[in-house]
Amino acid sequence: MWAEVKSQNHERAELAMRKTAQSLGAEVVAVDARGLDLPHWCESTIAPEIGPETRCLKSASDDGRSFRIVDDRGEPRLFVPVRSPAWPYSRLARRGNTLFVLLPRVSRRRVDEATRCECNRSYGYGYEEYLPKQFGFVVDDMPLSRVEEIEVPLTEDYINWRCKVIVIAAKGGGGLATCVARREPLEGLR
Repeated sequence: MWAEVKSQNHERAELAMRKTAQSLGAEVVAVDARGLDLPHWCESTIAPEIGPETRCLKSASDDGRSFRIVDDRGEPRLFVPVRSPAWPYSRLARRGNTLFVLLPRVSRRRVDEATRCECNRSYGYGYEEYLPKQFGFVVDDMPLSRVEEIEVPLTEDYINWRCKVIVIAAKGGGGLATCVARREPLEGLR
């Protein structure tokens, strides 16, 4: 059930992004947004022992919409950040030397309700160090005149899950807590 809803969301997003790119006279670039820990500057004066060999920042645009980087193989690349919590739906489009970051403006629509025996719930404890610092697109380096961010309206369907048991991840270990009813806060976690 959830796999079907998720697939339909991505199909609708892809169609909306392609239509928007077409209206701009641009083409969607065949690359997905991904997480990336931005590396150190290539000419680091703080840690010169690191050296400029691989995985470093060469330059950043004045508006912070693009970064020239050197990848792990020493190849020049362009990193274009995505500033949206719905980054998996984002797309990058190109028209000449202009890149368009197509950002989803998401409206949510409940399509079903269901009960799960167990749900994961993280309260942000302990996982931050494993998450990338930025999400965005990494493409071959190219002459670039500008990067524009365009919002694209998108409807995201979701299932309202009810949980019988919630697995809580917290610093120093995890535990199980029982849901009395959905949407009731668990004692001690406010």
